[in-house]
Amino acid sequence: MGALIAKSPSTARARGYRWTGSGKTLSVVQQPGPNSALGVIKVDMPNAEAIFVHDTPSRHLFGGPNKALSHGCLRTDRAMELGILLGILQGGGTAEELADLIKAGKTERVPFKENIPVFISYFTMATAVDGTMKVYDDLYGRDAAVAASLSKPRSQLVPAPIPAPVLAGVR
Repeated sequence: MGALIAKSPSTARARGYRWTGSGKTLSVVQQPGPNSALGVIKVDMPNAEAIFVHDTPSRHLFGGPNKALSHGCLRTDRAMELGILLGILQGGGTAEELADLIKAGKTERVPFKENIPVFISYFTMATAVDGTMKVYDDLYGRDAAVAASLSKPRSQLVPAPIPAPVLAGVR
């Protein structure tokens, strides 16, 4: 974003970017809206990694072969339905009220009554809709360690430590 801001600040502003500072202290935020990289809805899940679920204006990406095109958060195909459902179940709103909030285009927070655990699983193989086995790229390089452990006798396997939950919940 720094290069775009330096080259064409008016284009950056037109795309919804706002910034403070410059050089190494440049802080850039894209404002919410239909052209925001986060789409029109974001579901916060307070966690140390700042991971959240969000919509996208790039809906065509869901039809492509590569699904790992996010910058670390979870681009969600049906984010609005998810947000409205969570807003009904946890925020006490009605579908109509929440849809009106989204259509208004303003940033609104809908607080939840309780945390909802979110579990993220990483698979490099899965059964496709047609019943065939689909193989995906091992983006995080974990398959080699799993394959190596499968060749060891059970008595030589060392249990991996159970990591702390990555996502504490949705608010």
